[in-house]
Amino acid sequence: MRAPLAMELPVVGKGGDVRARISRSDLLPRGFSAADSSVIYLILFLGLLSWMSYMSSRVLMSLYAIEIGASAAAIGLLIALYGLGPLVLSVHAGKISDRYGSYWPIVLGSAGVALGLVIPYFVPRIEVLYLSALVMGVALVFFNIAIQHLVASFGGAEERTRNVSLQSLAIALGGV
Repeated sequence: MRAPLAMELPVVGKGGDVRARISRSDLLPRGFSAADSSVIYLILFLGLLSWMSYMSSRVLMSLYAIEIGASAAAIGLLIALYGLGPLVLSVHAGKISDRYGSYWPIVLGSAGVALGLVIPYFVPRIEVLYLSALVMGVALVFFNIAIQHLVASFGGAEERTRNVSLQSLAIALGGV
């Protein structure tokens, strides 16, 4: 049984007051509706690509740092910077996704992951690798939380369970 499209999700403002309500269709990119069953697969495919890019960049950036002559401590710092964004910004990313919907965090998160992959190509320095790792970590936390918010907002209880399971599978495949 499908949940109605008109279900409204509260948008919480500062101080906990409910400012407005957005419909489930406001969370989707233009041209898609929650009734379209293929939209969940498109979203998860985009997630799979972003997670694969993020996970593989950790290995590639380490190898690239070795190639440009970075020390072991510099490479350790590089890998640590990937986790700094999620550590600091996870709660804020959830609040932004709740307040403004999932569309812009997904778009900007995808763009940030792409930017983080491209930056070191143009400037091969360890400082730029640090910046790239930080950008990718921040971008992925906004992307990931927005995807979780979007996937969990589709369907009733049975469909939500299936969708969250599919998202977990996509994350696991992205790490392979």
